[in-house]
Amino acid sequence: MVNFIRFYNRRNPKTVPEIAGVRNPVTDDGMCVIKCTEAVFKWRTMYAVFVPSDVDFYMNDISCLMKCIEEEKLTWYSGYPYEIIKMLDSPDLHRYDISSLRAVVVTGQSVSTNNLNRICDQFPDTMIAYGSTEVQGTMTSNLYSTLDQRRNSVGYPLPHMELKIVGKYGETLPVNQTGEVCVRGWASFLCYFNDPKTTAAVKGHSNWIHMGDVGVMDKTGHVQLLGRMAECVTFKHMGEKVFPQLILDTARSHPKVETAVVIGIPDDRLGDDVCLFVEKKHSTILTEEELECYFQSKLMFLQCPLYYTVLEKLPRVGARGKVHLAKLKEMATKRIATDNKEEQWNR
Repeated sequence: MVNFIRFYNRRNPKTVPEIAGVRNPVTDDGMCVIKCTEAVFKWRTMYAVFVPSDVDFYMNDISCLMKCIEEEKLTWYSGYPYEIIKMLDSPDLHRYDISSLRAVVVTGQSVSTNNLNRICDQFPDTMIAYGSTEVQGTMTSNLYSTLDQRRNSVGYPLPHMELKIVGKYGETLPVNQTGEVCVRGWASFLCYFNDPKTTAAVKGHSNWIHMGDVGVMDKTGHVQLLGRMAECVTFKHMGEKVFPQLILDTARSHPKVETAVVIGIPDDRLGDDVCLFVEKKHSTILTEEELECYFQSKLMFLQCPLYYTVLEKLPRVGARGKVHLAKLKEMATKRIATDNKEEQWNR
C-alpha cells in the first residue's frame, strides 16, 4: 500500500490544497483506504472527508452527495461513475453549488463515450482508473496522456509495472491487436488465501495476472478496453464475433436507458444467443419493441441483440451492489426456452 501511494503521488503531483471526498468505510473498503493513506503522505495540502453513509450503493436520492460537495467544498470525489451520471442528470443539480469539484474517479464499471465526455467536460481533472483488488486497485496512469488519450483509453502502465496483450494460447500480441490484458509487477497480489487452485488459474507459472478483460494496446502503450472475456459473444448469423461495448454504448445512448448489460447464452445449433438487459430511467416508459427498433436504426442486423429485456432495476448482489449476472443468465435461459417451446408449437 505504501509503494502504491508513492507512485500514486507521482502520477498526480498536485501541490494545491485538495479536499478529497471518499466513500464512508461502512459502504466501501478499497478507495477509502487508498485515499486515507494518500492523505497521510500529503498531510500539508490534502484533507480526506468521509461522505455520509446515506451515499450508499442503493441510493435513490443523489441530493445527499451534492449537498456534501457543496458544504465540504470537495475538490475530488472517489466514488463510482453511476453516481456522477445520476448527479449530472438530476433536475435538482442547479440547486447546489458543486463548482469546487474538479475531479472524480471513473472506475468499477464501463461508461459510454457520451457519458464519459460529459463527466470530463464537467470535471476536467477526472481520472480513469483501471485495475482490481489483485493489483492494489489501479495499475495505469494518464499523467502524460493527451486529452484524447485520457478519454479513449485507461492510460499506460504505472512505473515498474508490466502490461501485455495475449492471444488465445498466451502468446504476446503486437500493438493494435486484440486480446486479453495481463499484468505483473510490484502491485501484484501474492495469492488467494488458502486457494492455490484459483491462484494458479489467475497467475499461472509466470506471475502474469490474467485480468479477464479484452483490450488493445497502441504504440504509445495506452490500452483501450473492449469488454470482458466472459462477455465476448458470437452472433448467431455467419459466426460474427463482436465485443459487447458496441451494444452497451448503443443501449446507453437511448434517452430512456439508465444502464445496460449484455450476455450470451450458448446455443449448440446457431452459436450464442445475445441477450440485452436494460434498466430504464425512473418515471419513463420503455418497451422492448421500442428498444429493438432503436437498435435496428443504429446498427447492422448482425450487431443487434436477439433478445431485449427492459427492467425497472437490474438485479444486484453483494455490498458493492454489482449486477447479478447469474440471475440475468437464469432469466435469459428461461425466456429462450419459452420462445423455443412456442416456436415448436407453432410448427
